[in-house]
Amino acid sequence: MNDGLYSSSPECTFGWITCNDENKVVAIVMRDKSFNKKFPPELARLPYLQQLLLDNIGLIGTLPETFSNMWNIVNISLSGNSLTGSIPDFPMPKRLKRLDLSNNKLRGRVPVRAVSSTKLEHLVLGNNRLTSIPQLDDFEKSELQLIDVSANHLKGSLGNMTGYRKLEYFNVSGNLLT
Repeated sequence: MNDGLYSSSPECTFGWITCNDENKVVAIVMRDKSFNKKFPPELARLPYLQQLLLDNIGLIGTLPETFSNMWNIVNISLSGNSLTGSIPDFPMPKRLKRLDLSNNKLRGRVPVRAVSSTKLEHLVLGNNRLTSIPQLDDFEKSELQLIDVSANHLKGSLGNMTGYRKLEYFNVSGNLLT
C-alpha cells in the first residue's frame, strides 16, 4: 500500500491531486491525514502547480527553499503541521495570492522578501513562534486584504498603516506589540 506523497504511481490517479487536460498536476489538496514526514521538496518541480493545500497532515522539518521555484503557484496552505525553523529569506513566487503557514512551530523573523509579493492578498502566519514581521510600510503598495500574525512572539512597533488601500482584516492579538 502506498502512502500518497511518496508513491511511484502516476500522479493523476490520486483523488487528492488535480491534473489539467494534459495530465499536468495543477493542484494538490490533502487535509487531515497522518503522514509525519518531511515536506517533499520535489513538489517545487511541478511547473504547473497552482494550489498546494497540505493542512493538518503532520508535515515536519523546515520549509524548503525550493518554494521560490514554484512560479505558477497561487495558493499555499500548510496550516496545522509541525514545520519548524524560520521562513526562508527568498522571494515568494510572483503569482502567489494566499500564504497560510499558521499553526506550526516556525520561529524568528519574517523576511520582507518572503512576503512582499505584490499579488499577495492573504498572509496568515498566526500561532507560530515568530519574533518580528516587516514594518507595515514595506507592504504599502501591496494588494493585502488580510494579515493574521496573532499568537506569536512579536514585539515592538508595526509602523505606519495609512497606505493600505485594500486591507480588510488585521489580527495581531496575542503578541507584545506597541
